[in-house]
Amino acid sequence: MLLWNCALSRLLSLLAKASCTSCISAASDFVADVGEQIAQRSGGLLNIARCSKANPERHVHRVLVKKFALSLKLERTQLGDWKHIPILPIQTWFDFFVVNSCMHILHGLHQPHPAREEAILSAFWRQYQQLHPQHQIFQEASSGALSLSRAIPLVLHGDEGRGRNTVPIS
Repeated sequence: MLLWNCALSRLLSLLAKASCTSCISAASDFVADVGEQIAQRSGGLLNIARCSKANPERHVHRVLVKKFALSLKLERTQLGDWKHIPILPIQTWFDFFVVNSCMHILHGLHQPHPAREEAILSAFWRQYQQLHPQHQIFQEASSGALSLSRAIPLVLHGDEGRGRNTVPIS
């Protein structure tokens, strides 16, 4: 299971940056390099390598969504006059990480290690507190409402751009 999660992480990273055809090619090259027996231990890579390039999006979709259930719920919202804007709520990402036992990735780790994950978060919040001692999270932690060793920091960045012309949505 652990090897599958690591291979899954690498595969998702590859898919985020590449076309389905190039993912099939990369997976095929990997299988050719290490052999099918070893490739079978790396999660879905062998399945991707076996996808047809005749209709790569359909075949990769079948592997990722139907076989491995790796889809995220895309919602739609309205912003001003723009209707049905697709959004991916942050809660959907966190749900994916929790359900697929991938929270360690948010800690910069390749494998789950609960004690190390808590130590990483504790160290982060100690350093953050030196910069922002009045932040609300420290009040909540001191009242016992939350544990800093389990609080994952999140930074959101938004620029008003959309698409190639980066015209703000108003």
